[in-house]
Amino acid sequence: MTEEADNLLPKIVHPLIRLLKASGVRDASIFETVGAACREYESETIRGVDMDFDRYCELADVVMVWARDPEFIDEAGLPQKLYLDGGQPSFRRLVEKAAVNIDVNEVVKGLRKLHSVHVYDKNRQVRLVSHVLLSVTPNHFVVGAVLDEIRRFLETIEHNVCENPDALDGRMQRTVLCASLDPKRFPEAQRFVRLNAQGFLDALDEKLSTCRSKTAPQRLRYGAGIYVFVDKNPNTKSKNKRRLKAITRGAN
Repeated sequence: MTEEADNLLPKIVHPLIRLLKASGVRDASIFETVGAACREYESETIRGVDMDFDRYCELADVVMVWARDPEFIDEAGLPQKLYLDGGQPSFRRLVEKAAVNIDVNEVVKGLRKLHSVHVYDKNRQVRLVSHVLLSVTPNHFVVGAVLDEIRRFLETIEHNVCENPDALDGRMQRTVLCASLDPKRFPEAQRFVRLNAQGFLDALDEKLSTCRSKTAPQRLRYGAGIYVFVDKNPNTKSKNKRRLKAITRGAN
């Protein structure tokens, strides 16, 4: 287990166990299910890599400025290729404008680690591969970023279910569902969600950036996330005969 996963484990397990207990699930069922899951995935390949969460957020800021700031996009609105050796447009200028506390070389190293940039022309130029910072690639994922997504989602449900918040203190949690989606329309639905969801997240990001404070004595980490789920057809036989049959569904 990576150090980051070790630190995040109790923050994920505790709200989940609390929700299960509040739902009336017996301890014996929890132990049995956890044991079965551990046996099922005992040979899973470890692909998680550690990266400080604050470092990850700063790299995300660099990508955001690169993808949006007029100084670093071309006439078509696409991120320009930047020079690492002092040419123009300059990658160093990008890092300065993003106002992050990371050395330029460390920014390049971090983005390359996440497969977010491509360095070419004998290490003189760098090109942005994705307009958003990806925490998951085919061969690895950033442990802190991915597990924190699980923690935040669970804590939101825990807050709404177990803390009995009033209307103003509840955390927004909504779901839309098509129970009989035509498989042929799946690519269309995917494109629609990605386009519109990304537009909402971009607008929210810009709004939240205006609410930042570096002087307030008590500061919060506040955000919103969007995810897509695909429930497996209950009539489809699993390839893995030991697949757990229990399905946990999110509340509206």
